[in-house]
Amino acid sequence: MWRRLPTGFGVKRYGYPIQDVGVKGAVNTGITFDNYLYPLWDAAIDAGATLDELQSLDEYPKRFQAQLIAWHQIKKLINLHTEEARQKAADKRK
Repeated sequence: MWRRLPTGFGVKRYGYPIQDVGVKGAVNTGITFDNYLYPLWDAAIDAGATLDELQSLDEYPKRFQAQLIAWHQIKKLINLHTEEARQKAADKRK
């Protein structure tokens, strides 16, 4: 489901890179992108970009654009793993 992400963020779960740790019940949607524009805009909007900033994203270096997309993917993975942990804790309390 997730492409290999740069290791620069150093996010781990149970001591392993978070992108290598599976999430029980995760579903592979099969969604892919023909280019990087949707993931870039999605990441920029999540980071608080304005409409004017979205129009000028192509002026930023490609490395920064890639880091922004990677940050956004890591953020989504953290949220996914956090929800899984919450669900496991709730199940134990039952």
